This record gives sequence, C-alpha cells and structure tokens, in this order.
Amino acid sequence: MNENKGVFRPIFIGVVTTVLATVILYYLGFEKSASPPNVSRDTSSSTPFDREKKGELTQDLEKSQPTKRGTPFRDDVASVINIAGSWHDPNNPANGSRITQEGNSFQFNSWGVLPQRIPFVSTGSGTITGQDIKTTYTTRYQNGWIARGNCSGAVSRDESRMTLTCTDNVLGTFVISGVRQ
Repeated sequence: MNENKGVFRPIFIGVVTTVLATVILYYLGFEKSASPPNVSRDTSSSTPFDREKKGELTQDLEKSQPTKRGTPFRDDVASVINIAGSWHDPNNPANGSRITQEGNSFQFNSWGVLPQRIPFVSTGSGTITGQDIKTTYTTRYQNGWIARGNCSGAVSRDESRMTLTCTDNVLGTFVISGVRQ
C-alpha cells in the first residue's frame, strides 16, 4: 500500500498543476489552441511613462476597472470642485473676487465697498473638501482698518454659487454670497 502512495503522489501533483495552469490561462484570456494567441503591441509610445503623459495609461486603467451601474470608477475618489474664476456678491454688485486654484487649494483677491461706503481689498487662501470651503484672509479698508479672519461654507454642486459665514476682528460674524460670473 505504501508503494501505491509513492506512484499516485506525482500523478496527483501533476494533475493539480495542470488544472491550476489551465484555470489561470483561462482567467487571463488564453484559450486552448495549437497556435499562440495574437498579441498586438502599441509601438506608438515607447514607455509607460510616455503613455501616462498622453493620458493613454489612465484611459486604459479606467476601461479595465470594474463598474458601478455601468460607469467606470477608481476607488470612488471624488473630484475636486472647481471654483477658479471671477465671482460677485449678488447682494452687493460692487463686491467681487478673483480666485485661482490648484487642486483643492486656492488663493483669492477680493474688492468692494461696505454698506457704510468704505472701500476694501482682501487677500486670502483656502481649501476645498467636497463642497466645503475654509478660508483665511486679511482685509485692508480705505479708512486704515485691517481685519484678519476666516470663513467656512459651501459651494453648490454645479459650481455656480457659494455661501460663507465669516468672522474677523473688525466686522465680527457675517454671511457673504458669491455667484460665478
């Protein structure tokens, strides 16, 4: 009986190896055939880095990813809302801002006139997380006041409106609105 175990063990290992190899090849898309599979190769780009620069590698990755409801996804990473551009306050048309953005960080310059007819200019920076905005700023008023403060609020999903609640050492707490121009 011990002699039979010695004979069947190599056969068993051979069968298991063949089955595993067949399953792996089938999973990878190779079918059993007498000739090797046709393999086409993109020779227009010399390296994966060149393909990444052109965006081809990302497109290939998106095509190969699983889908949710028929659309490709990559680890459900949310894209950053774009607020770059010119904005104005719909309640105070003389007040505006110019925002530049890089990723989820942004800088802004604002200008306008207080209801008391005191002109101002502001500079600041902030971050965007989802639809939420946080900023810090410095405002210089024509009468010599200097205010330092911060704001938090949200941007609309369509990136056309924002509302912020701000607090600084001159005006206290106040709400501002912006509409994309």
